Amino acid sequence: MDRYDACNDHYCYTGTATLKNKLNIKDMDEFEKAEREVTAITARRIGFRRPPYNLEYMKNLHRQLFSDLYQWAGDLRGVDISKGGTRFCNVSRVIAESQKIFGGLQK
Repeated sequence: MDRYDACNDHYCYTGTATLKNKLNIKDMDEFEKAEREVTAITARRIGFRRPPYNLEYMKNLHRQLFSDLYQWAGDLRGVDISKGGTRFCNVSRVIAESQKIFGGLQK
């Protein structure tokens, strides 16, 4: 099953919806289990700071959480994605939309 409508995505192993990962696990169920176990460990190591937050801070959190799994952890994605037919923010709008969100939170 393609949870993220990503079977042709360059972030995934060819012909699968499994994200390319440093563990080289291609089976989706096996990888999701490994991802949960790894992130349970990495989440304990994160030193959170107080607001205000911004996109760079969120990218840093993503890097801390997922760098043991993904080469691209902490980077902005380069493709549009969706899950179950619901589209996520278009790549071209991620920065602008994050500025709106973080600006609103700061107020």
